[in-house]
Amino acid sequence: METAAGTKFGSSGYQFTMLARFVLTALCLFALFSAGCKRSFSATGNYSMETLTDAGKALLPGAGSLELTLSPGGQLSLDSGRVNILSGQWKENGDAVAFSRSQGMIVSDYKLVDGNLIPYANGMENKNWRFKRKVTSP
Repeated sequence: METAAGTKFGSSGYQFTMLARFVLTALCLFALFSAGCKRSFSATGNYSMETLTDAGKALLPGAGSLELTLSPGGQLSLDSGRVNILSGQWKENGDAVAFSRSQGMIVSDYKLVDGNLIPYANGMENKNWRFKRKVTSP
């Protein structure tokens, strides 16, 4: 059987052309998929501390008043009202966020998950609290 160009379906030139088209299409789809799956936001922004509860009792009473700001220039500020609790630097590497300082329960290592900062200490996730990204109105 021949194509309109006179190439036989069984010929090695036709098979090579079809294989090349398939490989090129697969590479293009992979590149598009990879580009589309990258996280489109950074950790920069404002957060409030969210605590989890145990049988309706807040595990960390009063922690909800803490506000974290991660500025684009790498500065961080943790405040409770007008009182600064912690200041320093922050940097991001993939989904890992590191603070230059820690203080008490405010550790220096976090993981960015769904826009929220989950605290990690000694490689273990702290399940009692997190910094929840504040939603800003457009």
